[in-house]
Amino acid sequence: MAASDSSFDSYGFLETASLDEASDFRCHNYNINRLEPRAEVVAEWKDVVANWEHVRLIQPNRIAKLLKLGVPNEMRSQIWSLMLSVDETKKRLGITYATELATVQALVAARRARQDEMVERRRAWAQARESEGVDSEASEEAPSSTLTEDGELPSVKAVNQIGLDMDRTFYTHKTFVEKGGPGQQSLFNIMAMYAKFNPHTGYCQGMAYLGAVLLMSMDEESAFWAFTALMDGPQYYHGYFAEDLWRVQHDSQVFSCLLAQRHSDLFEHLASMDIHPLMYVTQWFMCCFTALPLWDTTLAVWDLFFWTNRRCLFRVAMAIMAVARADLLEITNLGDVLPYLQHLPADKLCTEAFVPQLWAVDPDELDEQIRVAEEALQANRLPEDLVPPRTAKKKMPLATLSDNEPAPRSVKRTRGETGGTSMLKRVFNTLATPLRTRAQGSAIKSKPSMMVLATPRAPRLETLQESLSPSFGRSGLLSPSFRGNASALLSPCALTQLGDILPSLAPLASPALLTGCSPNQLESFDMFKMRTPLRPSQALPTTGLKSLRRPAIAPIPEISPAPADLVEMQSMQRRRRE
Repeated sequence: MAASDSSFDSYGFLETASLDEASDFRCHNYNINRLEPRAEVVAEWKDVVANWEHVRLIQPNRIAKLLKLGVPNEMRSQIWSLMLSVDETKKRLGITYATELATVQALVAARRARQDEMVERRRAWAQARESEGVDSEASEEAPSSTLTEDGELPSVKAVNQIGLDMDRTFYTHKTFVEKGGPGQQSLFNIMAMYAKFNPHTGYCQGMAYLGAVLLMSMDEESAFWAFTALMDGPQYYHGYFAEDLWRVQHDSQVFSCLLAQRHSDLFEHLASMDIHPLMYVTQWFMCCFTALPLWDTTLAVWDLFFWTNRRCLFRVAMAIMAVARADLLEITNLGDVLPYLQHLPADKLCTEAFVPQLWAVDPDELDEQIRVAEEALQANRLPEDLVPPRTAKKKMPLATLSDNEPAPRSVKRTRGETGGTSMLKRVFNTLATPLRTRAQGSAIKSKPSMMVLATPRAPRLETLQESLSPSFGRSGLLSPSFRGNASALLSPCALTQLGDILPSLAPLASPALLTGCSPNQLESFDMFKMRTPLRPSQALPTTGLKSLRRPAIAPIPEISPAPADLVEMQSMQRRRRE
């Protein structure tokens, strides 16, 4: 499609009804008031650029403040070059771009001529064999039409791959919409030049998108220097496009750990569908979020990325997961999750909604979480290990605490202070609460041993009450704190009757956690054999204990006296009245 026959949006992307949704996932509706910063912001940017080194070293917060307000489009080329320290890259390479480009272009032209000659020779040979009635495909003497490496740089493989990627790199942007046009030729030159001067990396798919974004704002030579600084800078993309892509794999694991720490519910939801971060963060990270639906948001990400470092990729990714969290938790189909993550909805990524979320990510907190993630990976720990304990779903085996096990000492804590064993302390405090029993009609004043039946899938109170009656329900041994979905507290005298009702209780308590009972008491039941004792330092699972409360003291039921005692009591009452 000719550029003259189409219209382009404010950032140069093709906007036409002939493009279907699959080909044009970008949104072209921009807030006109946000296309350019205010005049006073532009003036301050000019002052910063004029005194860049001083402001960068002495007033870095001033630059960060201006980045929140936006970078003027006409100044973006100059500001990006300053952020990337392009002058240092020029000194490091020490070459003249025009001279070296002429050499590369001559090499590419000579190879193309040789390639055309080999193809023509192969075609002539095939026609000759056909006229002789010989099958050309069956012959082993066919001349090759494929170029081999000649030892020159850039390599033949790199040049061929660059040529293939030209037609699929931002083909809807006015700079590259023309096949073989000036835009594609400039992009080809930049990629070929870099492949020559960094043969270890050469060329990899995805690099063309980074160079194309630079070309949208810069001339060809400036874009080459900026691209070289971006690819070779240790704080940017160094190692990202290596042959084994080791940096991408490492960062995807770090991202998974960050997701487990910051959005554990979303991490578990995606993991339940076997969605690995490599499936979607590879495109995000390697192309620096150039697939976002709104281009002003992409430019805001690039502005922040150039000013900070590679960890900005995690910052952007966490902001995306934050704004998309609610939608992703509602999606349960694997076939819908990946398209959503690869082409995020425009309403979630507009600058008004997303940029504040991006700046709301605390970089210091994120750096600390990245440090924790990298230490965990070095220790061969899994991302699941970093899920906060309050949301971790871990299965706890049946465990007991013997009578002779010393109870943990209470620790005085100030208000707001928490400890690693706070849940264990609360459980022991609950278990130490005296319960009213029917022993001689009076309450036991000492702290009795008790048993907790933790029933994660317990039914309503009425159902469990029926299972426990008559031995428990009418005797007041079922704690009033039970609310039908968590636990029941039983006193020691209930243990003598437990063997009679365990078969009926077993389907309700699955699994059951017994604590506060002696080993001798539990060994008498075939259904509960002793396993690993639960030490005070071990945390109890929260599942099944969430509604555990300190039981209210039930009123002592009246005891009917024996007949002989009744006669004596009546006679005593008559004597008192007399």
